[in-house]
Amino acid sequence: MINVRTYGKQPYQVVVVHAGPGYVGAAAGLARELSKRYGVIEPLQTQDTILGLVEELKEQIESITKEPVILIGHGWGAQLSAIFSAIHPDMVKKLVLISCLPLRISYIEEIDIRREYHYSQEDLKSYTAVKKSLKNKESSDKTEAFIELSRLCKISDEYQPFIVEQDTKDIVNVNGDLFYSIMHELGELVLSGKLIQYFTNIKCPICVIHGQYDSHPVEGIIEPLLELNIPHRLCIIDDSGHTPWRETLGIDDFLRALIYEIEESK
Repeated sequence: MINVRTYGKQPYQVVVVHAGPGYVGAAAGLARELSKRYGVIEPLQTQDTILGLVEELKEQIESITKEPVILIGHGWGAQLSAIFSAIHPDMVKKLVLISCLPLRISYIEEIDIRREYHYSQEDLKSYTAVKKSLKNKESSDKTEAFIELSRLCKISDEYQPFIVEQDTKDIVNVNGDLFYSIMHELGELVLSGKLIQYFTNIKCPICVIHGQYDSHPVEGIIEPLLELNIPHRLCIIDDSGHTPWRETLGIDDFLRALIYEIEESK
């Protein structure tokens, strides 16, 4: 069974890849916003290895369209979309990275430093405990810990978010074991330098869209790209955090920037 949801009308030219990993359905709000103008594909990903997710994404896109797509990834989904674009370059005509996670280990370590400034002492204590639980291979309650981590990340990573009740209903599955498996593998890719090497094989235009308040440092994306002379466009969204389509002050600027990128590539 090919797990996808579609929004809007054909042709389906835009694909949005959810963050997480393991937070299946989290890109629905973005897909719904874009479907006011475009046909949008939202893959619902289930595989527990990175290459497994890449091949699943290939099948999901090909089940809807045979044409090259504008691939939009959010958070971890941005990194997956980059890997996909390197492995299947003929399938992607533009890559948009929204709130991408850092590409080098030194920048990943900075995330916790930034989050400490955004937390109360109680939230910081909870954050430290839940990270410890998720790192423990023998822990049996990874999904519960992952749900708590997601709650805490919203506190630290978003600026002035607004709540849409449908977003919760859109979530198909929350899988802590999948999160652990993929993030462990991703950590090895980052540490070895293999993740950034995927970017050197991307043939399509790259756009980076990042919220100013996001705890994930945008320097962790831009500086490695600059060092390797990888062409890209950067758009910083003021008064916005990790999920810019759910930010009270940032949503309009975010959507204008994203729609510009889509229109330029149609």
